[in-house]
Amino acid sequence: MKVVYSNGSEGTLSAKDSEKLYIQNRFTLESWQELESEMIRLDIIKFEDPFLSTLGADLVSIEYVRNQVAAH
Repeated sequence: MKVVYSNGSEGTLSAKDSEKLYIQNRFTLESWQELESEMIRLDIIKFEDPFLSTLGADLVSIEYVRNQVAAH
């Protein structure tokens, strides 16, 4: 999975490291908080969502995730 680290560099994560990085079926505050925590733990600010990439979408940013947390 493609990611952007907090220092701006791009990289890839293994399937094991990226298993919690997705937005599909996240409907609760807790699930969005879990995603934000995982991004912080991995020190990334953007990631390629497996579902969205099939639709040609761009990377998911931590700002988007934080907006979802705030919306709940």
